[in-house]
Amino acid sequence: MNSRHQRSSYRLLGLVGNGQFGRVYCGVHRKTGQLVAIKYVHRHSLSTHAFLRELHCLLSLTHPNIVTCYALEHSDEGRRLVLEYCAGGTLRSHMLSSLSLADILNLVADVLCGLAHAHQQGIVHCDIKPENILLSYRDGRWRAKISDFGIAKLIQEQPHQKGSGQTGSPAYMAPERFYCQYSPAADVYA
Repeated sequence: MNSRHQRSSYRLLGLVGNGQFGRVYCGVHRKTGQLVAIKYVHRHSLSTHAFLRELHCLLSLTHPNIVTCYALEHSDEGRRLVLEYCAGGTLRSHMLSSLSLADILNLVADVLCGLAHAHQQGIVHCDIKPENILLSYRDGRWRAKISDFGIAKLIQEQPHQKGSGQTGSPAYMAPERFYCQYSPAADVYA
């Protein structure tokens, strides 16, 4: 096994996803056996400022409908965020399945509750899409958690703050986002 993985408190089990800025693996804590998601962020793919912003957002948001950040690890190759693992995959992977209307409404309510909490804490996600909604099945129902705060913005005093550059997924972006403006309403639109 590669030495960079041996220094980690976590053992990798397998790749679960690829993104613009890195890869996400399922892992297990070497001592406790807890399953986690490990997001490897390549050193050159995401600025330190953007990485710290995502870390700040995750650590600021403690809510049942937002993925929890457990730890941060560094290596020569980059940084690793150790996150809550959601065994149900992404909402995208379930969109063509036969979720019941009750399941769909519960998932929408979960996402809206998570967004409301983020907005109350002064954070706009800026990239709400099915791939960033993670699912788990617990207590007889599907539950949704918002993930990937990599391009999130802090809400400024102005209700519609102008951002720097177009970010997000165009298919889910509110019209004002094409003009580099963001607000909580843009997350709800998505």
